[in-house]
Amino acid sequence: LIAGGLVINSVATLAEWFPALSGLSVWQLTFVMVGVPGFVLALVLLTVREPERSSMSGTTQKDEHFTLREVLAFFWTNRAFYLRYFIGLSLLAIVIYGFPTWMPAYLMRHFGADPASVGFRYGAQVLVIGAIGIYSGPWLERWLTSRGYKDAPVRCAMLCAIAVLGCLAIFPFVDSYELTLGVSALINLFYALPWAVAASALQITTPNRMRGIAVSIFYFLISVFGLGIAPSIIAFVTDHVLKDPAQVGISLAAVCSASALGAAWLLHGALKHYRESAE
Repeated sequence: LIAGGLVINSVATLAEWFPALSGLSVWQLTFVMVGVPGFVLALVLLTVREPERSSMSGTTQKDEHFTLREVLAFFWTNRAFYLRYFIGLSLLAIVIYGFPTWMPAYLMRHFGADPASVGFRYGAQVLVIGAIGIYSGPWLERWLTSRGYKDAPVRCAMLCAIAVLGCLAIFPFVDSYELTLGVSALINLFYALPWAVAASALQITTPNRMRGIAVSIFYFLISVFGLGIAPSIIAFVTDHVLKDPAQVGISLAAVCSASALGAAWLLHGALKHYRESAE
């Protein structure tokens, strides 16, 4: 978001520095400039070596191997928890991917904000508030644990989904640009907060040699719902249900609210089954 805003604001200068790119449209130039550092990062990653797998010494859990059939049978037997947890967090992922995807368009269409300004201000907000949310997650989880909640990782995600739902309920009715950014900051905080501890619930409830597959399924579903479905469904509601690009704020709030509500309901249903699996 920040880099895209800077590129949009510096199109003329970039065209002078890189004449070969002068024929590109603004959106094409933005993709190129944001993507180029990826080549450097790829070279850096070539220097990273895979660490050796450590043993499970000091634990009471056996470090045994399982066949794929045994792994799938385990997930099916414990589907009361895994299904609710996977789909619940996948619905919450619709908010974490869909909201920042369409928030800049809402600020520009509804308030007439400048694209470069939106990229910098909203991008900085996502960066700072999102980081605060991520680092606050473990604190909230420990606080819930200290209060006797044995389902703290799942309860943390459920409470955050409820908080996101509350913020989204007032989002379309805020008429001030600054207040809208304030409400979006709260949404950014709460949708980022549970993810640092979300995967830990899988580590606690899943045998050692099954955890890789559990986390793989977890991130696969989050990617499908978040990256694949979220941006498209908001666009679909805007274009084909409301039939007005200016109503993107309504479709944004409606889709994200429905997703947060579904997430909260499923995660609430997963609490009991998580406690049983953890024990």
